[in-house]
Amino acid sequence: FFFSVMPTKKALIVGINYTGQPNTLKGCINDAWNVAHFLVNNYGFEPKNMRILTDNPNAPRGGLPKWLPKHRVPRDDDDEDDDD
Repeated sequence: FFFSVMPTKKALIVGINYTGQPNTLKGCINDAWNVAHFLVNNYGFEPKNMRILTDNPNAPRGGLPKWLPKHRVPRDDDDEDDDD
């Protein structure tokens, strides 16, 4: 017998309005949520396999500003003493 196993579909969706910056955008966070709904409704993604990151300061678990530093993978050429 041949059994076909479908790979797990995963998505990382980022919506950045640049909150608090001089040229704040409007709608990027909303667009991110719309993309998530589109993937679920049209391509069979499971919400549990999706991560939506935004710069909304009121986001659950702190949003992008708190998530990104925890998940950063250092590169070989990183120089911690470099200020740029």
